Amino acid sequence: MQNLSHSASFHSLEKYAPPNAGTKQLGRANARFAITQEDSAVKFSVKASVEIAGKFDKWDASLTFTSPDVTTGVLDIKAQAASVDTGSGMKDGKLKGKDFFDAQHDPLITFHSTKVVPTGPNTFDIPGTFTIRGVSKSETLSLTVSGRAQAQARSRG
Repeated sequence: MQNLSHSASFHSLEKYAPPNAGTKQLGRANARFAITQEDSAVKFSVKASVEIAGKFDKWDASLTFTSPDVTTGVLDIKAQAASVDTGSGMKDGKLKGKDFFDAQHDPLITFHSTKVVPTGPNTFDIPGTFTIRGVSKSETLSLTVSGRAQAQARSRG
């Protein structure tokens, strides 16, 4: 079972972050929120014969809305495969190699959402597509908004 976790703080690229929580906070026409590395992390864990957990040190992410309707949100995450960090140089080298991420030939791991689905006042499902090594698969992240534009997203696959 794989688990990709993305803990994020959303910062409006406008002059101020929205003051209200939940759906009202996120859905604004033509709003783009940067997700900063200072307050956020892209983490993963994979359980096969041995569980491997880690994070990516270099990534970019944004959440964009084209209208006040929160369902128009688009989440984009781009992680540099070569920035994988498990805390073990040996594991990192193996993950960067041809048998796993093949970071030299496929440097980006991406997620692009297709929509945002409200599941509660401050919770959302974000279906989209993960692409690793040129292979794309559908995945749904679960997003919980708390406080002033604080969020955590987890995949269920």
